[in-house]
Amino acid sequence: MQRAKAGHVEGYYAVGTTGNTAGYYLATAVENNGRRLGTVATKIGLDRLEHYWLGGIERRVVVLDENGVVVLSSRPEWKGRVTRALTDGQRQHLYDTQQYNRATMATLVWQRVAPTFGEKRFVRVGLDNSTQDYLAVSTVAPGLAMQLVVLVDPTDARRLAFAEAGLVAILVALIALSMHIVYEKRLTAQEQRLSREALHMAYERLKGQFERRSEQLRVANEWLRREVAERVESEGKLRSYQDELIRTENLAVIGQMSAGLAHEINQPLAAMATLSENAVRFLQRGAAYRRCSSTTPTAAHGPKGRIARTRPISARSSCASACWST
Repeated sequence: MQRAKAGHVEGYYAVGTTGNTAGYYLATAVENNGRRLGTVATKIGLDRLEHYWLGGIERRVVVLDENGVVVLSSRPEWKGRVTRALTDGQRQHLYDTQQYNRATMATLVWQRVAPTFGEKRFVRVGLDNSTQDYLAVSTVAPGLAMQLVVLVDPTDARRLAFAEAGLVAILVALIALSMHIVYEKRLTAQEQRLSREALHMAYERLKGQFERRSEQLRVANEWLRREVAERVESEGKLRSYQDELIRTENLAVIGQMSAGLAHEINQPLAAMATLSENAVRFLQRGAAYRRCSSTTPTAAHGPKGRIARTRPISARSSCASACWST
C-alpha cells in the first residue's frame, strides 16, 4: 500500500489476515493537488482463477512470486511452499509484514539437475518423499512481479525433442533432396547443352562429308557417263569394222574363187586356143580352113575373154584383204 502512487496500479500477492485466503491485491494512491489523500486497494481471489486456469492441465504449472513462493500451482500440495531457502532476514521481514499471515513456509524441493539452456533447465521438483525430474520452461509475467514456470515430463520433452529432431531431419532431407534435384536439373541441362553442341558438331561434320562425297559422286558419275559414251562409240566403230571385215572377207573369198576358176579354165582354154591356132595353120592349106576359120578361134577366144574379165574382181578382193590385215 505504501508503494502505491497516483496514476499507477501496484500489484501485491498476500494472504489475508482475516480469512486466511490468498489473493492478489491491486492498489493505487488518491491525490488532490499533489497532496496524497489515501490509497484505494482491492483484492482479487485466485481460487476460481486457479480452478479455471490450471484445472485439467496435464503438465505441471506453477506461479512463483518475487520471494520464490508458489502462488498458484496445478498441484494443490505444492501451493504456499517456498522453492528456495530464505535467510533469517527475509523470514523476519515476511513475519513483520504478514504477507503470508505469518504462516510457516514449508520448503518445496526445487533442485537444478542439469545446465540451463536459455530459458530451459532440468530441475528436480516435489515433496521430500516424492520428487521427479522435469524440464522447466519459465517466463516472467508482464506487469507482475511473478514468474510462470511450466514443468514438462522429460519423456515428453525427449519425445518432443525426437519429434523436433525428426522434423529437422525431414527438413534437412527435403532441403538436400531439393538441392539434389536442382543439381540434377542443372547437370541434366548441362548434359543436354553438351549433347546439343556435340550433335551440332556431328551434324556439321556429316554435312561436310556428305558434300564432299556428293562432289566425288558427281565427278564419278560424269566420268562414268563419258566412259559409257566412249564405250558406246567404240562398240559402234567395232561393229562397223566387223561389218566391213565381213564384207571384205566375202569379197576376198569370191576373188579367190574367181582366181581359181580363171586359173582352172584358162589352162585348157589356152591349150585349146593353141591347138586351134595350130589347126588353123594346118588347115590354111585346104578347104577345111575356110569352113572352120569362122568358128573355132572365135569359140576359143570367147571363154578366154570372159575369164579375163573376172581377173580385176580377184585383184580387188586380194587388195582389200591385204589392206584390212594391215
